[in-house]
This record gives sequence, structure tokens and C-alpha cells, in this order.
Amino acid sequence: RALPSGRVRRLAGPRAALVAELAGRGLVGVVGVRLVPVASFTTVNLVLGDARITLRDLVLGTILGVAPGIAAFAFVTTRVLDAVRDPSAGSVGVAGASVLGLLGLLLGLRHLLARRRAAASEEARGDG
Repeated sequence: RALPSGRVRRLAGPRAALVAELAGRGLVGVVGVRLVPVASFTTVNLVLGDARITLRDLVLGTILGVAPGIAAFAFVTTRVLDAVRDPSAGSVGVAGASVLGLLGLLLGLRHLLARRRAAASEEARGDG
């Protein structure tokens, strides 16, 4: 907060405006920024540190926003470790299905975000 807001946004890059806009929504905005990777973690941290949001919203939003990703990766990692420790057909199958499921989810989210960005870009240009 020692730097002027405009300076932080310029340093943080082109996605900083989106992060700042979402952060302005308080707790819900922080959850959204943490849940959907709109910018690098460093950029998000810089902009959220500069945003005029309460510490409660920042901490609670961060916990709620990163928890689903941590839980998914912990689940998949546990299944893979189970398969390594006991390489039975069942454990290897569950591990493989978990990895493929997580990859499918990540690729699906990436595709959805790309479509939304393209639609927003067209709308901003006035094509849609």
C-alpha cells in the first residue's frame, strides 16, 4: 500500500485490472480470483495487497478459493501413492482414473476460460 495504486497495476501487468475489479467485490471476488487462475499467484498477491479489502475477506477468500484445488491434488496424489505402495489392478486403475479425471477437469476448465475470454474480447470489440 506504499505505492500508488496505478503504479502497482502497471507493475503487475495487463491482468491486474481484472484482478482489481474482482477484488473490489470483497470476499466473493477474492474466492473467484483464487479459484480461477486469472493471473499468476504473484500478480494476484500484488494487486490484492494493494486493494482496499479487509484482511478477513482476503484470508477467508484465499482459504475458500484454494481449498478445492488442494483437495483435488491431495486426492489424486493419495491414489497414486496407494498404487505405488500396492500395485494391484484396482489401485492402479483408480490412480489412473483419478489422474485422467483431474487432467480432464483442468483441460475442460482451460477450454471454458478460453471460450469466455474470446467471447468477452469479441464483445469488447463490438462483434457480438
